[in-house]
This record gives sequence, C-alpha cells and structure tokens, in this order.
Amino acid sequence: MNYPTDKTILSNQKKWFYAAFIVINLFLAGYYLDVWLTPNAASRAIPVLTLYENKTLVIDKYKDYAGDVSVINNHFYSNKAPLSSFIVYPFYSAYKSLGLPELKDTEQKKYPIYIWAYKAPDGIVHTPDGRGFLLPQSATPLMLGDILCGAIPFVITLFLSLFAIKKVPVKLSPVVVVMMSFYASFLFAYAGTYTGHVLSGVFALTAYIFLKDKKYILSGIMLGLALATEFPVGVLVPVWALLIYLNEKKISKPLLFALGLIPGFILVLWYNYHLTGSFTKTPYNYEIHQQKENAEDIGFNMPSFSAFWGLVFSTFRGVLYYTPIFILMLWYVAKSGYQNSIKSMKNRSNLFSIGIKNYLLMTIVAYLILYSAYYQWPGGWAFGPRYLIPMVMIAMYEGVLFIASKPISTYFFYVLTSAGLLFTWMDKSTKIYMLPDDPVHFGNPIFDIVVPDFLKHHFNANMLPVFLFNSSPVAAIYAWPVLFIAGIVVLTRWYSKLYPVPIEVPVVKQMKPLKKNKKK
Repeated sequence: MNYPTDKTILSNQKKWFYAAFIVINLFLAGYYLDVWLTPNAASRAIPVLTLYENKTLVIDKYKDYAGDVSVINNHFYSNKAPLSSFIVYPFYSAYKSLGLPELKDTEQKKYPIYIWAYKAPDGIVHTPDGRGFLLPQSATPLMLGDILCGAIPFVITLFLSLFAIKKVPVKLSPVVVVMMSFYASFLFAYAGTYTGHVLSGVFALTAYIFLKDKKYILSGIMLGLALATEFPVGVLVPVWALLIYLNEKKISKPLLFALGLIPGFILVLWYNYHLTGSFTKTPYNYEIHQQKENAEDIGFNMPSFSAFWGLVFSTFRGVLYYTPIFILMLWYVAKSGYQNSIKSMKNRSNLFSIGIKNYLLMTIVAYLILYSAYYQWPGGWAFGPRYLIPMVMIAMYEGVLFIASKPISTYFFYVLTSAGLLFTWMDKSTKIYMLPDDPVHFGNPIFDIVVPDFLKHHFNANMLPVFLFNSSPVAAIYAWPVLFIAGIVVLTRWYSKLYPVPIEVPVVKQMKPLKKNKKK
C-alpha cells in the first residue's frame, strides 16, 4: 500500500489554499453586482437579450435602454466590441433553459437609486429616482456579465500575481501585498460590473505573461481576444511585434506572434463586416452620441500634455490618485533604478537600448500616448482612468512582484493601500463608476461626489446579501470591510504555514589566532 509522502500532502494543501483564495476573492469581488442600466453595461447586456430572443444583434427593441449605441442602415446596434456579449450569451441561454429564478421588477425598485443624483454646477441638487430607468429582462444578463466579465477576470489577475511570487518577504505576506494592492485600486470599482475593461485587461495580462516567457503564439491569441473585447487594446499589436523583433533579432518570432492574433482578428473583422459592411469600420464610426471637436473619425488627434497630466497626476482621472500603491511602487523602482543607473552612466546608449526594448515600459508609454491623443481621454462617466485598465493591470502585476521582493516600508504600504481601499469601497457603495465627465465642477470626484453621498447613506443596494437574504443595504455595505479583513487574515495565516519564512542563522566568524611574536 502506498502512503502519501510529506511532499504530496504539502502539494495537496497548496492546491486547497489556492482554491480557497479563488473562492474567497470571488465572493469579495462579486459582493457588489450591478443591475443598473448604465450606458456601458446596458450596451453589452442588451445584445445578449436580442441574441436570445431574436437571434440578432439589432437592438431596435431596446434602443431606449442602451446609452452607447450606433445607427447603421437605420438599425440600432451596440457600439461595443463583441466578445463580452458573446461570452455571456451561452450562459444566459443555459440559465433561461434551466428556468432558474430571476430578479423581479419589485426587487430592483425596492430601494432608491441615487446613481444619477448629484449637485449640478448651477448649485441645484438633482435627485432623479433611477428606479424609473430599469429593465427587468436585463437583470440576469447584467448579473452574469458582472461575474463572467468583471469578478472572475479580477480574481484571475489576483491569482496570477500571487502564484508568480516565488520569494516570501519577511515584512509582508504576499497575500497582503496582492489583495491590498488590487482592492485598493480603481480596478476593484469595475470588478462585479458588466464592462469590457477588466476582461480585456486579464486577456492583455496573460498575453504579457506569455510574451515574457517567449510563448509568442499564445501571447498573440490572448492579445487577439483582448482586442475583440476592447478595440483600443490593438495599440499593443504593433508595439509588441516590434519589441519581439528588437529582442529576438529574428523575423520568425514576431510572425509567430502574428499567427496567434488570427482568431481575434477574424472575430473583429467578421463583426465589423456583419454590422457595417466594411472590415475596417467599427460600430464606433456610427455612434450617435459622439461630440468630437477637431478630431478624426475615430476620435484621435495629436497627443496633449494636459491629457497626459490628467491621466497620470490629476485628482479627476489620475492613475496615481486612484491607485495610490503606484506611488510606493514608483518610489522603490526609482530608488532601485537610480542605484543601478549610477553604474551604467558611462554607457548611456546601452541604458536607452535596454529601456526601448522593455515590454512593460513601452506598454505604458504606448497607452499614455494613445489616450493623451483621444478626444475623450477622461473615459466619460467613470471612476478613475478606466481606459487605462489593461495597462494598469499589467503594471500592477509587475509592481506587486517587485515590492514583494523588496524590504519596503510597511507603514507607507498600509497608509497608501488603506486610503485607496477606503475610497474605492465608498465608490462601490454609492456611484460604482458613474461619476460625471466634468473636470471643471467635479475636479475631485471622490470628495465632491462619493464621500458626500456615502455620508448621506445614498447607498447602492446591488449586493449579494440584499439579493439573496433581503438584507438592509446599510448592513450589507458595512459588512464588506469586515468580511475583507477576515478573508485576508485567514488566507495570510494559511499561506504562512505553507510557505514559512526561512530563519536566517547569523554567521559567527571565527577569530583568527593571534600570531606570536617571534623572538629576534
């Protein structure tokens, strides 16, 4: 009879830990499930309805409920890339076939909806009752999209980051580093919502991981899926192809990458042709709500410094403001880079050559240049720079790996992540991501809108305890941080047992015997 060895037992315990990590974080990330008809989410969910009901992408029947729409040949369509809707459709079809319960109209309208309420620039407090703008049929595809395209991709990102950490830091557990960093970022605001940003982000992240591992075909496949989820991710296609060539010095390597892109490209080209009659024209070319000033048909112009500043530093949509852990990461990256660059000062051309071939650096540069040239760089109604989410997810992945390997300041880590977590939790509890696109009157949406709404208890009732147990929204909202702390404590202790910190034994140097003076 074969008995399990200690190694086998430890391996099984690690599998159970990672399974528990996924389950706990799925609960935390999917705790808030959005069923409101906001333009971005509705324009993804409504095609799911029409595909199921009429086997068509034409959304004429529900056009008044979808905010982001295009008009092509006198018919209404979603202006979004197709993959997020195509992912949800089979699950929605199966859900309907099984006759599983769905949210009723009365359940959705039980509590006030404050998502459209805010103090306008004219000083008048507008408090429309959002309960009048609900579609009962959309609740199920929205919730499925929240999970499949929001919560699950967010948790996959956490899992990939934790799994990639090889060294156990002495000061902070990798569980703490990963969970506190990601939940304290604006990425969490989009977990549990039916948008394409987090889904395209996890596709781009896995493509990036395969890229660094030199698995170019797999990298191309994943980036193609990211492109089919969010069209602008396509900016990485030429950038990464060029970098592969510069690093490998072989034309065959970028060709392998291009080969992997084919499935995603075929889906996008077919979708474009099916809707617009052209392979190159996307539904964005036929939007009815675009308000472009001095911009090209696709909304891009020359990059501007003001847009760059707004995307990186501003309190309106700045990535550093909405992901404060980046401040700590950049500090230690700069510190480490400075120490290394001192040694390389004699060969500055070599330093430039290394930077221009760096996948992370050039990904960040490409994204910032792209959206600094976009006429709507703030991302419309949003919490944080939502257009940058794929770039941010890649940078966060590298960032947590970096700080997990460094003896960082635990004080600054907890100060920055606690502040980020507090504001993101307040946002999830109130507006989710529907913050006005008005930098003049709402230059700091957190303190201008989110915090005042939270203090007034203008709460979002879209939460699991409310849906499942008819819990009070107030109780459910204040329960989330308690559950988050409990989850992180349990996982941290479990992780420390599986990966104990090695005890460093001080090396005692033996004293050399004193030399005896030789007699003259």
